[in-house]
Amino acid sequence: WTQRSDVTGGFNAAWPRLICLGSGHRATQAAMRAFLRCVPLLALPLCCEAAAVTPIDKVLELLNGMVEKAHQGMQAEKVQWTKYSQFCSDAELEKQGYVKKADLTIESLTAEVEG
Repeated sequence: WTQRSDVTGGFNAAWPRLICLGSGHRATQAAMRAFLRCVPLLALPLCCEAAAVTPIDKVLELLNGMVEKAHQGMQAEKVQWTKYSQFCSDAELEKQGYVKKADLTIESLTAEVEG
């Protein structure tokens, strides 16, 4: 077997041609050409698998991504709300303590003035 490249141009110029030295080389060449034409068909399942993603599949994928993002955002919001709620409860207790202390002070001062 020897190998040569056609320089005549066209599609077949990119494919090296195999030439059999001896009898029956035309049949061998034809068989090799048929084989080389079938090689791209072997990659067809790979291409079809990638092309099997339909627009509906893509939309479903995007919607599922949005749902996941919404769940994550909701969880983060719950954490933030819990922190804020705790801050408000703590501030309310603190203010109620100040009010009670001020009421006691008012009562004691009122008793001093009247008494």
